Amino acid sequence: MARTKQEWLQLARARILSILAERGVCPIRMLEAKISEAGPGDKRPNPLSITLALRDLVNKGNVKMLPKKAVKDTPFYLPGWVDPESAAVKEPFFMRLYLYRLHKMWTEQNQYCSDVLETIVDKAIGRAGIAKFVSRFPNQHLPPGRPLDSVFDVGGVLCGCEAKNYREWIYPDSYEVWAALSKCCELDAAPVFVTRKLPYVTRVLFGKVGVLGYETHFQYFHPVIEPELTRIRDVDGLGYKDIKTTLEPDENLVRFFGTTVAKHATDFKKRFQSAKGIIQEFADQRELGNRNLNLSTRAPVFAEAWRALFGDKLSEDLEV
Repeated sequence: MARTKQEWLQLARARILSILAERGVCPIRMLEAKISEAGPGDKRPNPLSITLALRDLVNKGNVKMLPKKAVKDTPFYLPGWVDPESAAVKEPFFMRLYLYRLHKMWTEQNQYCSDVLETIVDKAIGRAGIAKFVSRFPNQHLPPGRPLDSVFDVGGVLCGCEAKNYREWIYPDSYEVWAALSKCCELDAAPVFVTRKLPYVTRVLFGKVGVLGYETHFQYFHPVIEPELTRIRDVDGLGYKDIKTTLEPDENLVRFFGTTVAKHATDFKKRFQSAKGIIQEFADQRELGNRNLNLSTRAPVFAEAWRALFGDKLSEDLEV
């Protein structure tokens, strides 16, 4: 049974309070791992619901937000009735802050994180056996510094693939989505987007504009740093149980390229070409594909893009 926005927020608030009562102090990505990615599907409010619910709980004093130790740190949260100076808070806080910074350090070094997923995707395309491989990091008609991760030909259909090895879920208004769409417009290539997590609303956009999307459900790292990631996976660490250290694709990813992309590339290319004018207007002229477009500007521009594509505004219930 589908939930309304308010029902999802109510569930998110309840689960946040429950997790904080059990774990004491948590960063938001740890809350997402335990709330959005664990348990039955009808009990998993997505990360946007968690963000909105946290804001409400902090405003009401039910949850406290600890001051950041450094500008690039993430906020940590604890129950509103708990003393932030107590040993019960300080000890897990400093341990999880260390693990958060450690995880962040590895994600920011391409050879240990982003390059790993790109390598896995390359191997999956090759093992699928249905693509004429054109180029990795192609530069055909693309400005310097913004290549797609790979471009390949499937049955005469040029496909452009973007692989994002992110912890964060990818929402439809994100720079990453619109930058990839812009690049594919320049190459006239059917977009393929591979990442860890896609909320339902992103899949709705993908279906409309002709993007073949795939969720890995894992964040991949190079095997050489396996010992460093054990505590990050641990339930008392950050609880990122989906971390994998491998350079090899699993059967599902190979099957995605060998079956799904091969079967649907032509149809999705037609959808993409039908929406191309709107995509270029909003990705390039209205700058949704610009990483530096601030949120206060991005939100209303994306709302206009959604209306242009779907003929109606984005439903609040669909967002969360």
